[in-house]
Parts: sequence; C-alpha cells; structure tokens
Amino acid sequence: MDEDKSELQKAEVEIDPLTGEIFYNGVKYINSQNLDFEGGHGSYKISENFLGMTKFNYCLFIATLLTLGAGLMSGLTAGYMSIDRLELELMLKNGSEQDKRNAKKVYPVIKNHHALLVTLVIANALCMEALPIYLDQIVPAAYAILISVIAVLFFGEVIPQAVCTGTYQISIGAK
Repeated sequence: MDEDKSELQKAEVEIDPLTGEIFYNGVKYINSQNLDFEGGHGSYKISENFLGMTKFNYCLFIATLLTLGAGLMSGLTAGYMSIDRLELELMLKNGSEQDKRNAKKVYPVIKNHHALLVTLVIANALCMEALPIYLDQIVPAAYAILISVIAVLFFGEVIPQAVCTGTYQISIGAK
C-alpha cells in the first residue's frame, strides 16, 4: 500500500517516562492509534493530517474560535444587560433616525431579558469549558490551564466587556 508522503512521515518522538504521554515536535500527541512502530528506539510514523490541517493547527484554530466565542458572549451579556429599557423606548420616540433604527433592532432582543441572559451565559460557559480540552491536546495540562485562564480573562472577559459597554453599546448590539 502506497501512503501519501504528505500524510505520513518518519519522526522522532519523546515519551514522558512518568506519564507515558507522547510528544512530537514538542506537542503532546494523543491519538496513538496513528503511531506505527518501525524499529529503532523512538522511531514512529505519525499521521499529521486532520481535516486538511495538522492536529496542532486544528486544535489551535478551534481554541481561537472558542476564545472569540467566549469573548462575544461575554461582551453581548455585559452590553445587552446594561441597556435600560426606558432609555431605549425614549430613543425610539425621540432619537435620531440612526438611533431609532438601532433601538428598533435591539428592543426585540432584550424584550425577553431572562431568556437572553440564560442563552448568553450558557454559550459563554460552553466556550470557556471546551477551551482547555482542545489546548490539552497540544500542550501539557498545566500549560493548557494557564493559557486558557489568561485567554479567557483578557480576550473572553475584560476586552469584550470594555468594548461592548459605554456610549456605543446600542449600535454595537444592533449589529
């Protein structure tokens, strides 16, 4: 059977003697069913393709999406929950044309306040909880926890809440 050389390559791997974890190019490698022992100490074939990407790139891509998703949900939660309905109703009646359009788009969203809050908090929690799972597949567990905490703190909480609250929160929410 001829194997495509872009999918399989010979590589030197490191095996952690304490945990038995396999590291390939410094990245934790979990899918051991793709490892074929070829003789020689630590010489393995490793299939790197995973949906057209290396496993590292795939997990990094998913981790980035999860961080951005957590940030979006956090920012929307802070922004939508801080909008005053009375202010929005006044804007619908007395605001400029752009303010009226934005208020008209936002009002139906915040009308059911509790369902909106539950939806945003659950989506945020799913993103934040899945992040270390993907990071753990490419770095050791301690680093996965550290990276996920820092990423969620800055890109999932602080920055989105700073951007989505303030004078432009209704126009941000309308988009």
